[in-house]
Parts: sequence; structure tokens; C-alpha cells
Amino acid sequence: MSKKAIIYLFTLLLVLMCVSCEVRRPKGIIAPEVLEAILYDYHLAQIMANDASGLQYKKKLYAEYVFKKHGCTQAEFDSSMVWYARNPKHMYDVYASLCNRIDAELAMMEQEELVAASLTAIPVEGDTVDLWNGIRIELLSATPYKNKLYFECDADSTFVTGDSIVLSMNSRFIACDSTVTPQAYMAMLLEYEDSTSVSNGYNVVDGAHTLTFNRDSERAIKSIRAFVYYTDDDSLCSSRLLLGNIKLLRIHPPKKEK
Repeated sequence: MSKKAIIYLFTLLLVLMCVSCEVRRPKGIIAPEVLEAILYDYHLAQIMANDASGLQYKKKLYAEYVFKKHGCTQAEFDSSMVWYARNPKHMYDVYASLCNRIDAELAMMEQEELVAASLTAIPVEGDTVDLWNGIRIELLSATPYKNKLYFECDADSTFVTGDSIVLSMNSRFIACDSTVTPQAYMAMLLEYEDSTSVSNGYNVVDGAHTLTFNRDSERAIKSIRAFVYYTDDDSLCSSRLLLGNIKLLRIHPPKKEK
């Protein structure tokens, strides 16, 4: 046998070995592009369910709608997620594509909201006003300049002594694989006219979050600062924290009856 023939056969053998070693998706496992679409709707559905007071039966109804929309069952979805979890490269590819899709759609939403957003506070009900005048959905990553949400507001003539302040939002961690450990911290600080201040905060998990400063009848608010800071141990910065339904409510004290 010639030297060229030996090299050719050796190369062919290597190719066949690589092909045979490649993990193939078994029958019944959802295709990656379909799974990406399901996960996109699934994560949004969970955010919507949290908006609806986070009741478990509503979460189940939203999930059932997603599966029906994509023509699969809960069992097929669960078994597919188990297979992808056992094959992290495939899981990473699905979530990397999902993150790119969310980034693109979020950028479009931000542009639309910036055009439409009012720079003044939005009345909610009665003596309650939503001070949040920015985008109400945000996607944070560990990438510098995209790892925090910050808000600052100075009090004006519409603030009165005894106002309550409530910061609320929903959150959903979107990690590319189970090895990523995402962490987030949410906090708010109130500074009063007498130069004193109070602050509060806690670690963020999936679900609905509320920070409340109740009425202080002795001190007038000077300024409000709030932030969410996100970090993880993913060197590729491919995991995300999705925040939605962001509100910062200022609630006047009840009027005294004459």
C-alpha cells in the first residue's frame, strides 16, 4: 500500500472516530431551535405569572399555554431539559442563542420606550404616583456597564412629610448552564432634609420583590436612590438577570378628616 493511501485511510479513520464520538440528539428530544423558542416564551410566562401575584396555579396555566403553543407536553419538555443538562455544550448553545435574542429584542424595546417615555411622574391612583420614568424591563449581565440598574430622584414640591416609598419589580435568572452561580442585590436609600438617611436591601431570587419605607411623620424626604447589582462566576458573561414591571411608588399620607 502506498504512503498516500495510508495517510488517506488514517485521516478517514480519524474523521469517522470524531463523527462516532459526537453526541447525537435522541428521538423525542426537542430540537435546539424549538427549545430556544419554548424557553423564551416560558421565561416570559413566568414573569407574567409573578405579575399575577405569583400564584402557583397561574404559573401552571401560563406554562401549559406555552407547551400548547409549541405543540409539546410537559413530559417532553422535562425529558429534553434533562438530556440537555447532561450535555452542557448543547445546553450552552441553546441559552447563548436565547440570550442573543433577548438582547436584540430588549434593545428594540428600549428604543421604543425612550421615545414614548414621559420625563414626569406618572399618577397611579389617588395620592399615589409612580416616580419611575425609565424603562420598565431590563436585562442585566455580568458585563461591565450592564451589571447594574440605578435610579436617583430628588424630592420636589409634590413631596410631603409622611410620604411612603415602595420599590417593586419581578426578577428571573437566565443561566446558560447549571454550573453558573448568579447573584444579585437590590437596595434603596432615602436621604432626609435633616441630613439623616435610612437604607434597606436584600439578595434577589426568582420572583416578585418589594422594598418599602413606611411613613415618617417627622422627616421630609430629600432624595431617593435605588439600585440592583448583578454578578456571577460565568467567565463568558453569558448568563442574565431579567427584571420586569419596575415601579417606584410615592404614596402620600391619608388626608386628615376635618
